[in-house]
Amino acid sequence: MRSKQLFSILLAITILAALVGFSPAYSQTPCHFSFFRPDHPDVTPAGQPFQVRTTVTAVCDGAFDPSTDIRVDLMDAHNQSLISRSVYTSLTQPIITTTLVNTATAPLDTGTWVLQVNAYVIGRPSGNSLASNQLLFSVNVVPYTPTTASTSVSLATSTSSMSLATTSVTSTSSQQVVVLPTQTSTTTSTENTPQNTTTSTYYRVAAFIALIAIVIGIVLVKRKKREVKDKTRVY
Repeated sequence: MRSKQLFSILLAITILAALVGFSPAYSQTPCHFSFFRPDHPDVTPAGQPFQVRTTVTAVCDGAFDPSTDIRVDLMDAHNQSLISRSVYTSLTQPIITTTLVNTATAPLDTGTWVLQVNAYVIGRPSGNSLASNQLLFSVNVVPYTPTTASTSVSLATSTSSMSLATTSVTSTSSQQVVVLPTQTSTTTSTENTPQNTTTSTYYRVAAFIALIAIVIGIVLVKRKKREVKDKTRVY
């Protein structure tokens, strides 16, 4: 009798445990990352910003919260300080793939900088951590050199253009200064030559007229004398 009661109690406990274990309301199967890779620059200038792009794929089995957060924290591996955080929220699905971007600024000290990426799958609104993973990587920090080459070339080009323009103006001005006296002297000689020719011609014409007048005067005087003589003879 007692053995039958004990067997019935054990059977009831086994059935109850089986029902509780397979009940969706109490099943909390963890998720896991099937893919986890941060992409980052190998070299970055000191004091300059850069980005870390982390691609993750989370696989979850079972029933969970209505939504799920994929969170990526970028950490300084040396002192475990948080540099930046990026979160992607999605409806709960068996497979979730996304790429999250974290921004960091390189330190002023040059050398190797070790960073750490922590990835989490968090159920919402419960806040339960369903999966996590982490990865270390390093970035080589080099001295920052401002890009002044293009500015120098532009300034040199502008200075050269201004110099050429100044030279051109000076050359043009010099040519004008040289040409102007020649034009003035040519104009003067051209104006003086007709005046001298006109004066000489005027004198010649006047002398010719004076000569004709003298000849006519002589002819008239002689003619007058002849008329006087003829009248004297008649008387």
